[in-house]
Amino acid sequence: MCGICGVYLLNENVSKDTLLKMSNVLVHRGPDDSGYWISKDHKVGLGHRRLSILDLSKKGHQPMFSYKKDIVIVFNGEIYNYKKLREALLTKGYKFKSNTDTECLIYLYEEKGIKFIEEIEGDFAIGLYDINNKKLFLIRDRIGVKPLYYYKDKNKLIFASEIKSILCNEEINREINEEALYHYLTLLSVPAPMTLFKGINKIPAGHYAVFENGKFELIKYWDLNLNTKKDLTENQCISESGDLFNEAVKKRLQSDVPVGVFLSGGVDSSSIVAAISKIHNDKIKTFTVGYDNGYNNETNQAKNIAKLFKTDHHEIIINESDFISSLPEIIYHQDEPIADSVCIPLYFVSKLLKKNKVTVVLIGEGSDELFAGYDYYLHMLKRDAVIKQFEYLPGFIKNIIYYISAIIPQHSKYKYLHDIFYKLKNNQEYLLGSLDIFTETDKMKLLSKKFRHNMNKYNTYDFLDRLTKKFDNRSNRLNKLIYVDFKHRLAELLLMRVDKITMANSVEARVPFLDHKLVEFVMKVPEFIKIKNNKPKYLVKSFMKDLIPNEVLARKKQGFGTPVNEWLSSKLGDKLEEIIFNSSIREKNYFDYDFIKELLKVHKKGKRNYGPHLWILLNLSLWYDFWIKKEDIRKKYNL
Repeated sequence: MCGICGVYLLNENVSKDTLLKMSNVLVHRGPDDSGYWISKDHKVGLGHRRLSILDLSKKGHQPMFSYKKDIVIVFNGEIYNYKKLREALLTKGYKFKSNTDTECLIYLYEEKGIKFIEEIEGDFAIGLYDINNKKLFLIRDRIGVKPLYYYKDKNKLIFASEIKSILCNEEINREINEEALYHYLTLLSVPAPMTLFKGINKIPAGHYAVFENGKFELIKYWDLNLNTKKDLTENQCISESGDLFNEAVKKRLQSDVPVGVFLSGGVDSSSIVAAISKIHNDKIKTFTVGYDNGYNNETNQAKNIAKLFKTDHHEIIINESDFISSLPEIIYHQDEPIADSVCIPLYFVSKLLKKNKVTVVLIGEGSDELFAGYDYYLHMLKRDAVIKQFEYLPGFIKNIIYYISAIIPQHSKYKYLHDIFYKLKNNQEYLLGSLDIFTETDKMKLLSKKFRHNMNKYNTYDFLDRLTKKFDNRSNRLNKLIYVDFKHRLAELLLMRVDKITMANSVEARVPFLDHKLVEFVMKVPEFIKIKNNKPKYLVKSFMKDLIPNEVLARKKQGFGTPVNEWLSSKLGDKLEEIIFNSSIREKNYFDYDFIKELLKVHKKGKRNYGPHLWILLNLSLWYDFWIKKEDIRKKYNL
């Protein structure tokens, strides 16, 4: 993995100093080497920071050129089938100077044009400039494992792996995107293609952009297919998905540097360790994180799996003070708020990897989405028959039910029913998910009267609903929910959490459960096999049953959680209150701070868990102070 950046200017020349600033601010993504290139007409510049993983020699230096010097590329990621692609290109007479996957991409483009992306398997963000045609391509992988951001106006295009690189261009104003803010409050992160910075966007997963003669076009090249194959037998599904998973793990072990695994002791990470044990006998390094108060403590479970598979196991224990003191680093490396407290333990365990000289780590991200492992998938199927009856009711009856449900108290655990009826009365498909923190009805109370008025044309449920409108009503309901999770929760929250925080410590994370061939097959599996006998993640548990102890397979999912909700009633809660109520974002008059006080009061009394809501506001407040106002947040809040 690396850091890439570049500029394409129509009416001015590329500044070498600015390009180097853009590249150097990404040093954590690539501490091993750096390079830049500026075109002869001084209109295009590309920069690169290298984290050496394949072919550690200088031959892997980027930007990299074609043999004829008419194509130049900067590349972040890994192409897992590059050896096969290389062999095919060699038979056609192409000559290689290195053993890198990057060089394959250049000649694939030369051979097939932009359609080369259909041939590659992996996780990638690519900037490719066709010098003869003066055409710049920006490409993001199918699932969205690697980030890629851009800024454009009528005279220029600027891109980078991280927003902080784009902001090295002083002419870009640091302003908040208010529509993005509105959605962030519900979704914990900003949905593609927006970011929280006005004017800066991201390439959505499965898309590429082309910039030519001042024209910018965004094109989708891959998408999930929601249609299941009803004729697949259960044995076929188990066997094929198991084979594809094992192959995905094997591909992700390709590396010229040490590889490790994040091990929680749960089904997903244990499956990765078990699969590796079948492939080779080398002692793999495994890593886990725990808390000094014993919260959700999986360290013992991780130790048991490590002992079973004879791994070289390492763990780190963190406390509330670690949590608080790490906030400035987290805010810096995220670029825009990702309101998931798991970023913090992930940060510390990534530091532990680097300390142990491990540069590549395999993680279990994506398994819960792909194999329907979350409880809310099961809940949705159980409620589906009832909800469908409401969907077909006349509009006036839906309205009556909605207004009656408004009497449910704000802090009641049944408040979610009011939001369900809100969706139904607006003919929004009921897709119950976990990304529903500040609901539309919550936001009516959270937002100031003025900001609420400014935002009345936006609706986060409408935004999500549009994702599945292209599918007809006969489409698999479970797959629709999985689709929404892939497009936002996975691509723009979980995977960005992983990328930003592991790369902060110069560690590359790989996600075998999100191998696109595995994803394409599992999406074909009928829902009654994905969830069988009320057992989520049935396929994984079936193809791993001979390798992983039954006690692990049968254990209720815990998730990679944090004690943040508990700590918000103590020292962390006091610090959160200080930050939220003293942040410079108050000058924008976005929120009703009396309502926020009430949330904090109710949470501290243990009447209802508002931890996720408060964490959203904490991250936003720190982000605004640091990124928009350029304040020293460590000094301001004594962090």
